Amino acid sequence: MNRLSTSVSLLFMGFLACVWTPVAAQADTLDVFAVTADITGTAQLSGLPGSVLDVFVEILNPSPTQTVYLNADSYNTDSLFLTVDDSPYTSLPMYLAPNGNTGAHTPVELFKVDVDPSALPGTYTGNVFSILGGTSGSTTCGASATCDLNDLAFTVTVVTPEPSSITLTVVPGFVLLLIGLRRRTA
Repeated sequence: MNRLSTSVSLLFMGFLACVWTPVAAQADTLDVFAVTADITGTAQLSGLPGSVLDVFVEILNPSPTQTVYLNADSYNTDSLFLTVDDSPYTSLPMYLAPNGNTGAHTPVELFKVDVDPSALPGTYTGNVFSILGGTSGSTTCGASATCDLNDLAFTVTVVTPEPSSITLTVVPGFVLLLIGLRRRTA
C-alpha cells in the first residue's frame, strides 16, 4: 500500500470514529401531572448510567367532600440496575383536603430513580411506584389505611454516554498529526 492510500485510510478512519460515536440525551426532570390520587399513564425517564432521575407530580383531590390521606408508598423495579429512592415522598402533605392538591398547581418531587453506573444501555420496563392511603368516610379504606390509591408505572431508558468535546477534537487532530509525521519521515 502506498503512502497516499495509507494517509487517506487513516483520515477516513478518524472521520468515521467521530461521526459514528453515539450521542446521548442528558437526563431531565420529568413532570407528571396526576388527577386525584390517580396517577395514570407511564412516566418515561431517560438518563446516563450513574445518573439520578427525579420524578415530579401534582396530585389533586377532586372530591368536594372527602379528604384523601397519603399514608405510605411502595415501589417495585424489575431491574437490578435501578434503585428507587422514596425519601422525597415524606415531604408531601399527609392528606389532601377536599378539592386540594399537593402544591398549588406546582409539581412536587415524588421519588428519585438511581441508575447504576454499570447499567447497560436499553429500556427498563415493569417499574411501579404506588401511593398508599385512604379517604375520609370510607369503611374499607379509612384515614389510617394503606390501600393502593394509585400506581405510576415508569420506564427508564439508559442511553450511551456521549463523548466529550475534547475527545472529538483531539482524535482527528492526532490522526492528522500522524499523517503529517509520516510524510516528513518518508
